[in-house]
Amino acid sequence: MWITAGVEPTEVARRAGHSLAVLYRVYAKILTGRQDHSNELIDKALGELPPPPDEEEQPPDQDE
Repeated sequence: MWITAGVEPTEVARRAGHSLAVLYRVYAKILTGRQDHSNELIDKALGELPPPPDEEEQPPDQDE
């Protein structure tokens, strides 16, 4: 299945001639249980973000 292979759902829906709503309704059973995989992708993406700047490096608030 394209979705489980990692193809974007919008692309799968487009190629199948469905809306996203139809795609999710028809294939919901395939998507159930994919939370662990989704969490791994989110963790990986967040791990690639640069760290936030230190508060000391930010300019002081002008309202003080």
